[in-house]
Amino acid sequence: LTSATSNVTIALDAFGFDSLIIETVGVGQMELDIIDACDTVVVTLVPESGDAIQALKAGLMEIADIFAVNKADRPGAEQMVYDLQSALEMKTERSDWAVPVLATQALAKVNLDLLMEQILNHKSYMIDSGRLDILRTGQIRKKIIRVVERLIKRDVEDRVISDTALDGLVAQIITGQTDPYSAGRDLYQQFKLDA
Repeated sequence: LTSATSNVTIALDAFGFDSLIIETVGVGQMELDIIDACDTVVVTLVPESGDAIQALKAGLMEIADIFAVNKADRPGAEQMVYDLQSALEMKTERSDWAVPVLATQALAKVNLDLLMEQILNHKSYMIDSGRLDILRTGQIRKKIIRVVERLIKRDVEDRVISDTALDGLVAQIITGQTDPYSAGRDLYQQFKLDA
């Protein structure tokens, strides 16, 4: 997610919207940032795409509060629902919240009411268990850290990237006199001294 996404959600929340939907694509590691922006994560998968296997690989089993197998009228949908339910049952870490797996058809509006009901159930669970406050506190902490990281990165780039010392370090790495980790630590130490 871009930093702008988080800022937009803050603005929309300030305007009084009760619910916001943030859509992200894919099942790679970058999309796992969604847990830092949402109270409820609905992972939507489709049959015939290998998404279930990707979900297991990418860590989506851990972040999903609800699974929706969309296009459930297609071949393989029932098997995908079963596979996800089985995988969830085999998880060693248990929670008070049982992650539902729903078969939906968005275009035909099949089970969208059930999906919304589960989203509201999850919201109630988060509020009643006190987990919503814990989640949002963690999200705010991460946001503050990301802001500081961006500022530090910008300062380091402004002071170091333009520095001819960087070119010298690159040459030393190429000739085997040092390695990127040692060079990076040296630059960081120099940055700390200059700051």
